[in-house]
Amino acid sequence: NLCLNKGRCISLKDTFKCECLTGYSGKTCKIKDACLSSPCLNNGTCSGSVTSFTCICVKGFTGVTC
Repeated sequence: NLCLNKGRCISLKDTFKCECLTGYSGKTCKIKDACLSSPCLNNGTCSGSVTSFTCICVKGFTGVTC
């Protein structure tokens, strides 16, 4: 299986395509979303990319991870 992180491999004519699980992306599902580990506490909402994340905190909570 050419797809990583439990991605599903789909054979095409001369190549392949991966269907990645939520939180993973890239041709072989190698790229892990920074929000996948749910870093935000106290019902904060994670907004992120591959390398970084930002937590949007609910009222009454502050800080990097709320």
